[in-house]
Amino acid sequence: MEKGTRKDWTIEREEKFNNILDTCRTFAERQLIISLRDVLKYDQRSKAGKIVTAKAELRLGTSTDDELADMVSLEAALTGKKDMEEMLKRLEELEKLRADIIRKGIKKSELEQR
Repeated sequence: MEKGTRKDWTIEREEKFNNILDTCRTFAERQLIISLRDVLKYDQRSKAGKIVTAKAELRLGTSTDDELADMVSLEAALTGKKDMEEMLKRLEELEKLRADIIRKGIKKSELEQR
């Protein structure tokens, strides 16, 4: 296994997540599954963990308004909180987060493993 991977991560788990990713239809579904995989797979204190975190930020930073709205809809469906006011508030939070990521930027070095 690669450096920074948790000791309990197996090839079988990797294959299961790859199969799940193959069935994802939307950006929101992919973002959720990739984020879950990365949390379970990598020690977030390691260089590899920091790289996958930067990649998640890059995906969010380059997402469209429709993709953010899709994320809010998926969150609402999963949590059962379908109140329109709460959904709009969450969308504003994601838009602010995206703007912060764009403003801060992501350095190429944050995406590379050496």
